[in-house]
Amino acid sequence: MTSVTSELAKQYGDSRKLAARAGINSKYAIAEVGWFPWIARQLPLQAGDRVLDIG
Repeated sequence: MTSVTSELAKQYGDSRKLAARAGINSKYAIAEVGWFPWIARQLPLQAGDRVLDIG
């Protein structure tokens, strides 16, 4: 494993760290609009369009 891959495996090996980040974000975030609704508004999507999320 490369050092980057090793670090990513350590960071995301289970959901505990992601859950901790989500908790911090929900407690301290000041954005009026959540990330997913905001990014969806930035895309020129129309009814019937489909999105492939890889990653």
